[in-house]
Amino acid sequence: MNANQYEQTGFQNALFLASQGNIKAMAIHMKISKLIKNTLILILPLMFFYNLCLASDRLSPYQNEPDGFRGYKWGISYEEAVKLKGDSNFQIYSVNRDDKGRSYKAYNYFDGYQYIEGEMITDIIQFYFLDNHLYNVFVPLAIKDDAKATQEKYFRIKESMIKYFGKPTEDSKIFDKRGKQIKGVESVIWKGPKSTINLSCILNMEKNLVFNLGIDICHTPTSELLSKEALQRYTDELKKGW
Repeated sequence: MNANQYEQTGFQNALFLASQGNIKAMAIHMKISKLIKNTLILILPLMFFYNLCLASDRLSPYQNEPDGFRGYKWGISYEEAVKLKGDSNFQIYSVNRDDKGRSYKAYNYFDGYQYIEGEMITDIIQFYFLDNHLYNVFVPLAIKDDAKATQEKYFRIKESMIKYFGKPTEDSKIFDKRGKQIKGVESVIWKGPKSTINLSCILNMEKNLVFNLGIDICHTPTSELLSKEALQRYTDELKKGW
């Protein structure tokens, strides 16, 4: 997940809090998000802690672990990617630089394969390059305005991915203060030395709101590096006084 996706996901989390009626939490979430750009407030530190505890050099490959996405290997340049199928497959989406001067470029990706795991891809696949090296791909799968159908799709994809990749490294669910599972907010993660795959779902079943269903595929060492840096920024922000 790249810097832009962190910011977008932070906004999605705020929307989720609002959808649950927790307006005060939403306001706090949005205020902190502005101070800590590119960080998933509230849940991201836990994700970072998990990432740092499982350093890539200690990870074992999972079943059928990929090295990239559909023939596009991690680390290839945009120019090398274009040679595989032609530049007509890519359309520039955004260009950014971080505080270290590194460039982030996102491209919308088009091809004739609009299915993954037997399920329809419902929006445009996005490719992310860090300093002109591919490190992240996001595949959108949500069904607009239909939470029940989107949840059913999540379970079908999850089952299919478990058959192909084996048991997930992590199977996450979120619970409320009473210990009751919040339905529609789940993720499963496969993490190996080369690739981390995260199938995640964010829904509000009661209000039929669909925030996200997608597969995020990233280069594990790059993801861990960016996570470590973002965690340091988060920690530095918390140390600031008045």
